[in-house]
Amino acid sequence: AEGLKHAHSKGIIHRDLKPGNILLKANLTPKITDWGLAKIGTHSTTTTSGVTVLYAAPEQLDPETYGRTDHRTDVYQLGLIFYELLTGKLPYGGNSPASVIAKILNPETKPKPPSAVRPELAKYDGLFEKLLAKRKEDRYGSVEEFLEDLKLLRRLEGERTDLKGQIEELKKTIQVTTDRSEVQRLVRKLVEGLGRNAVLSARLNDKAGLISALEELKEFTREERGEVERAIETVELLLREGLPISPELVERVEVLVDRIKREVER
Repeated sequence: AEGLKHAHSKGIIHRDLKPGNILLKANLTPKITDWGLAKIGTHSTTTTSGVTVLYAAPEQLDPETYGRTDHRTDVYQLGLIFYELLTGKLPYGGNSPASVIAKILNPETKPKPPSAVRPELAKYDGLFEKLLAKRKEDRYGSVEEFLEDLKLLRRLEGERTDLKGQIEELKKTIQVTTDRSEVQRLVRKLVEGLGRNAVLSARLNDKAGLISALEELKEFTREERGEVERAIETVELLLREGLPISPELVERVEVLVDRIKREVER
């Protein structure tokens, strides 16, 4: 991904990323090779000559429907490689090239999330909704955006581990504390942790984590309870439809969390 980010910064699009075009140095540093289909920026064409069907993006197979290839084509192919590294298989398979192409092009056929192959990979599910989106407009706008989310995932995991312990400890302490002012202080701290978890989950496109955090936050608000329930319904719909959390929804969650925190502080 770092190598691809560098190529894109020079206006170069590869358009044929696959394991066979990635070599490893002796120290296991990956190097992208075979730039035969590469094009410069907006001069990229729609030809699919030489492209490998299993690693083809929808726009390479049907440019009339999905548009011209661009840097987001590389993002899609990077996603395929990442998916295969995690699961050991590709999201689309078939008995013939025609059946594979049909699955890639059908907007109703979505790739199985990594967790469907290995449950412990659930934390990566949200990334692939944007990496492997069939419409370029729904993908990461750049490799750098993907790398930022990957780093956020690591950070979120660390924070979640810490928050889980803190939240459970706070709940226990609140139950045995008789000092009203101390209970209020602990509740504010608890809501702050739950709110932080909700925002991070939203930014990471972790819908299940966001729903869980909002459900807990709902217990600490009266004024925003209806809005929390509407937000949960929205996220549940996205979960059912397999759609990513939009930047607008992330902002909505941030505002909602801030309002709940202010309510608790009063």
